[in-house]
Amino acid sequence: MEKPVQLSSPLKLKEELCSRTQDSPVSKKQTYKGGWKIMPFIVGNESCANLAVFSLYANLPVLLISQYKMDLVAAAQISILWGGINLIAPIAGAVVADSYLGRFWTILFASFSYILALLLVTVESVFIDQIRGTGYDLALLYIFLTLMVVGSSGVKSSSIAFGAEQFDSNDEEDRKNQQSFFNWYYCAFTVSVMLGMTFVVYIQTNVSWRCGFSLATILMTISTVIFGLGSKYYVMVSPQGSAFTAYVQVIVASISNRNLVLPSDPRELYDVPLDKVKADLKLSSTDRFKFLNKAAIISKEDDNDHGSTPNPWKLCPVQKVEELKLVIRILPIWSAGIPAAIILLGSASTYMIYQAKLMHRKLGTHFEIPEASMAVFTFLTISIWLPIYDKLIIPFVRRLTKRSRGVDFIERIGTGHVICVLTMMVAALVEIKRKNSREPISVFWLVPQYCLSGLAESFYAIGMIEFLYVQFPQSMRSTAVALHWCGMGVGLLLSSVVITVVHNATGGNRRNAWLGQNLNEGRLEYFYWFFAGLGLVNFCYFLLCSRLVRKPRSCSNDSDQQKENKQVRVSV
Repeated sequence: MEKPVQLSSPLKLKEELCSRTQDSPVSKKQTYKGGWKIMPFIVGNESCANLAVFSLYANLPVLLISQYKMDLVAAAQISILWGGINLIAPIAGAVVADSYLGRFWTILFASFSYILALLLVTVESVFIDQIRGTGYDLALLYIFLTLMVVGSSGVKSSSIAFGAEQFDSNDEEDRKNQQSFFNWYYCAFTVSVMLGMTFVVYIQTNVSWRCGFSLATILMTISTVIFGLGSKYYVMVSPQGSAFTAYVQVIVASISNRNLVLPSDPRELYDVPLDKVKADLKLSSTDRFKFLNKAAIISKEDDNDHGSTPNPWKLCPVQKVEELKLVIRILPIWSAGIPAAIILLGSASTYMIYQAKLMHRKLGTHFEIPEASMAVFTFLTISIWLPIYDKLIIPFVRRLTKRSRGVDFIERIGTGHVICVLTMMVAALVEIKRKNSREPISVFWLVPQYCLSGLAESFYAIGMIEFLYVQFPQSMRSTAVALHWCGMGVGLLLSSVVITVVHNATGGNRRNAWLGQNLNEGRLEYFYWFFAGLGLVNFCYFLLCSRLVRKPRSCSNDSDQQKENKQVRVSV
């Protein structure tokens, strides 16, 4: 067995770390690969996928009622369940990408799943009148929905991580480009969602379902072919095995070694040479979650077993122990996003549509704004704000703070939580205004709360995606991105539970209940104030959790660190 490796001196270790990169996906000798030039291939592929997924998400209840003759309750239940599963599924796709296939092949196979699903539903829409009620219609429907989930699991988990690794984290300019990529990626995501929920939905409902699905199929096929043709220009990072398995081994080993005494000198713990730790920043042993350090204790049995490979279920290197600690400390920050998802994606956004339905929506004498279309102001806000934020705000903050990143991850996520609270407060005030008016007020009174909702998402969602991507080990980058979508999915599923609990606890269908059938007789403003209070409590919880992650994990050769005497920092 290898003898435990002694850590280098602090000065030598700093020099070693400064010669490495956290990600190191781009080689300076391969400048023709990666960078902004290949972003249309990657972003275009997911944008076409979003056109299909979110047009279906917005129009699924209508599809189930009009084409499959389901009742309102069944259509609503299937829509919410499918929407939640569709957002949670990327966790499974991320494990496959990080451990087995790699991100490129995961995206490609998932894209083919989208194409197969869309081809199936397009053909079914042609013969729906002949097979309706036979049982085959529902069987094909569920196969279609399942294939869409498989597609989402691969594309959503790997697309943004695959795009981010096209930039060289060892280059200061590319680190800034990578930060900009997250903003522009989400901007493209928002625009594609907006087109899917307006243009594609309009074709499906006003022209024909057949034309709407055919359009989505054609776009998805073209984008997949283009994505595949760009393969020779991509930076490919090979899968590094299942990180989950390694972390389970740490837990098992620490339990197995629970009776052993930790050495006073952490350098006596088992570790591996620096050059064997692939592309991850070398982590030193810490006292947090100290029990897990027992997984790295070299027992007498291990010490006597010279020349053999250690059993990973009994002895784990310090690097894996500290990576597990890192993941454990990140999860509370992630969990604070679930209440935000409940507020922004589920319950509150649903009742904003009900508000719009009772307001004056006519423009001129013939056109009436569809109540669901008011959500466009959320997407417009995101698509307008993000370029301003990336090109004007961030450069200004960089000059002001002298920090290469400008706005810290925690600051950005926290700002999103605060705006989330403000959104609910404005929504409550507008509802009071609506109910106290003798005549229906203009639907444009709802624009401020929809715009605030977009700002909250642009701060919280992108900040969380970037935070998870940077904090997680390289072997779990797809999992990190998928974790964000998973939180949104959990929030969406819990939103139906919140509506049910609040509805039953505040009077059910009785007059003056919070969520009664008639909003003019209900107390919807109390519901919004409740969410504002929930958001405030959640913000306090977020601040408490942020103390567990004092400084974001970053590459040791970051210019900020070089200015700070090149001190080696780990995630604390």
